[in-house]
Amino acid sequence: MLRRARPCWPSTVSLAPPGGNIVTHTTTTPTSSIKVLYFAQVAELAGLREERWPLPKPVTGTDWLSGLEARYPQLAPVSRLKLAINQTHAPHTSLIRPGDEVAVFEPVTGG
Repeated sequence: MLRRARPCWPSTVSLAPPGGNIVTHTTTTPTSSIKVLYFAQVAELAGLREERWPLPKPVTGTDWLSGLEARYPQLAPVSRLKLAINQTHAPHTSLIRPGDEVAVFEPVTGG
């Protein structure tokens, strides 16, 4: 059964000491993370259709896929998987930047 991942960050935390001013601290925002979408068999194996990953700086698709395999070893080998970055098919050498949307799916073949 697929489940939707909860965001892995609190959007904003506000604290007010007794009689004091409110202090607001934001830990991780969507602009220092990426939205990851899983499709078809990849979603089944990962057990969810989407989640957010922290991403403080750009990484290549190859490096990011290594992290994906570490998180979900059942997806190995990840070199077969395809990526779309911001709804555009992308080679594994492409950069994934904070704020991007990354879709992960298997290649489709026909007969």
